[in-house]
Amino acid sequence: MSVDAKKTVTLVLSAAGLLLAGAIGMWAYLKISTLSAMVEANNAAIANAAVATTATAAPAKTAVPETTAAQTVSSTSTPTAPATDPATATGPVLAQVIKVEPRYVLKTVSYPVCRDVPRTVMVPVVNPLPGAGSVIGGVAGGLVGNQIGQGRGNIAATIGGAVVGAMMGNQVENRLSQPQYQTQYVTICHTHYKQRSIITGYIVTYEYNGQTGTKVMKTPPQGDKILLTLTPVSN
Repeated sequence: MSVDAKKTVTLVLSAAGLLLAGAIGMWAYLKISTLSAMVEANNAAIANAAVATTATAAPAKTAVPETTAAQTVSSTSTPTAPATDPATATGPVLAQVIKVEPRYVLKTVSYPVCRDVPRTVMVPVVNPLPGAGSVIGGVAGGLVGNQIGQGRGNIAATIGGAVVGAMMGNQVENRLSQPQYQTQYVTICHTHYKQRSIITGYIVTYEYNGQTGTKVMKTPPQGDKILLTLTPVSN
């Protein structure tokens, strides 16, 4: 077969293939269109039947609550955290201080009462040279007696003067050695008792979550808030 004949046969086969492909595509398009029309018709029939059934049954409509403007605004606003239930809440919370009152307790206290009282006391005198009065008196009396008389009379006068001088010196010494009396002030104290009101703490009235309570604190709260530790209440 010549080259031209081969080209002709090839062109004829290509044209036949194109025609066959076009025929198959047209057939598929028609088939799909027919099926789509049938499906739409079936859906329309089903919808009509459902509408008819609904109209025949006429079930009662469920009442839907009307939403007010306030509810609409509330639903669109930022949600707030739910209030804490004191019966189930735990942990530290801040409570509002309402009132603070001192807590007084009566206690019996003692205190001294003192005063100065005058007293006459005896102060002993210490003689640094005991017997010195007798010696000095005897010497002085002997000297005086020695001036009287002559001979044996002088001796007797000297002895007598010494004896008398010693006796007088002893009396003077005893008189000077007598205890002295002085007035001194002595402090005397007595214990008295009385009752006194003493602050032992502070009663704080607070409010938390709509409820009020009291708490005893050693010092008054600093500010208008106090810290509470809540524990769940067991049933």
